[in-house]
Amino acid sequence: MNQTFFTAAEIAETARQRGLTCWPHTESASIRRIKREGWPSLPGHLARARVGREGGGGVEYHFSLLPEAVQAAVSSQRAKLALTARHDLEAERDRRQIEAMRVSALDAGARDVMQARAEVLTAIDGYAIARGETRAWAIARFGEALEAYAARQEIERRRDAGEILTPREAASLAQRLVLTAPDGFQISPERVVKANDRPRGGMDISERTIQRWFKTRDEDGVLALAPTPPKQQAEIPAGFYDFLKFWAIPKKPSVPAAYAKYTEAVAARDVVQPMTVTLQQVQYVLKHRIKGLDKYVGREGLLTLRSRMAYVTRTTEDMWPTTVYTADGKTFDAEIADPVSNRPMRPEITSVLDVA
Repeated sequence: MNQTFFTAAEIAETARQRGLTCWPHTESASIRRIKREGWPSLPGHLARARVGREGGGGVEYHFSLLPEAVQAAVSSQRAKLALTARHDLEAERDRRQIEAMRVSALDAGARDVMQARAEVLTAIDGYAIARGETRAWAIARFGEALEAYAARQEIERRRDAGEILTPREAASLAQRLVLTAPDGFQISPERVVKANDRPRGGMDISERTIQRWFKTRDEDGVLALAPTPPKQQAEIPAGFYDFLKFWAIPKKPSVPAAYAKYTEAVAARDVVQPMTVTLQQVQYVLKHRIKGLDKYVGREGLLTLRSRMAYVTRTTEDMWPTTVYTADGKTFDAEIADPVSNRPMRPEITSVLDVA
């Protein structure tokens, strides 16, 4: 319910918050102003005692008595409170929808991304409402806050590396970060990274992306913020494996030649609807779906296939001593006396090495 009566203290506080010069900013000065203008002697529908509360001499005054600038400030404050209340209700509704999704088919990773995006949008809306600005303005400020955070991270990295900072850079380390500040967006960088949902992480979210998130949420609800699962690849046609019998052979026929043999074999079958593949399908699968050594199995021998295997450089960085040993034997290239029979012999010398 809208408040229609105000005490001297409330009127002074409103003038102080808005920086109005038409009314005193302290309770005592406000009371003196009210007495000078004769408000306490006005009829009861304009000046009345506030029941159960003190302030302004225990008297409160009707909204119509306030100067126009103070009336405008009060009206603006009412609109802001109503907008904040609606924003809180919407945030609670989104939270309940997300909680309900915890038992649905959506996997935990997608739910976390959806929730992080909802938190980002709620933070932007709250920032705009608190300052009486538009959503577009708040989105632009959010982008600036992300850039400021990235710049701070770079300065801290250089400081920790022992580099000398300029006076401006050093001074910037003491400044608050709008992204995380209590009077800013109040959102952690980790949640922004989660909302961005990039394989390599990062917080580089464009204004266009955030606007798209807002549009999606406003039109389809918070659940639509979940990332779209990657498109499933179509299965390789069953007939392709029959084709391999004519292509994956040591003679290494070309694709058209192997396909011709394949179609001849299919035509000779006594079936009504053979499961065949087209030449274009065969060429696509060989080019895009068959990877690595699988493309050469059957066409090349084992030694040739091994030569195609990638060379892996092994290190001992995470290996403890005595974990792995290497040993090799070699016949000594000279004859010595056998310690038992005293006859000439060539001993086997075996060296054992702790790899780590």
